[in-house]
Amino acid sequence: EASAETSKPSVRITASPNSSNISTGVTSTGTTGSTGTSGSTTNTSNDTTSLSLRLEYPIAPRYSVFMNYSDTLTAGYLGSSQSDISTGLNYLIGANIKFSLGWQIATSVNSSTSQASYNYHVSTLLAQLGFDF
Repeated sequence: EASAETSKPSVRITASPNSSNISTGVTSTGTTGSTGTSGSTTNTSNDTTSLSLRLEYPIAPRYSVFMNYSDTLTAGYLGSSQSDISTGLNYLIGANIKFSLGWQIATSVNSSTSQASYNYHVSTLLAQLGFDF
């Protein structure tokens, strides 16, 4: 009697937290007059914290669904908040080649009101051909 071996699909979860402090120093501008020097300083350092998450779940031998999420917060000089989420379907063409079709939503918001004209929110259709090495 032959026994059939059943296997459960595996879920792949990848999370990558990251934090950094970039200090580019202090710049000084000023004018020199006959009575002395006056000036102002600008602190250009910032702190960046980010998180990336990927979930992938196989639904058939060559198909899997995925969800990617990333969030980055930069505080300090020219700070901003950026988030990106995408979801879709992978099709395994060969051993190292896959085709992905999905939907992506990306947002970027600057914390400085003088940079508010550079804020954006976009939604896009993704079609990607990927090679794994």
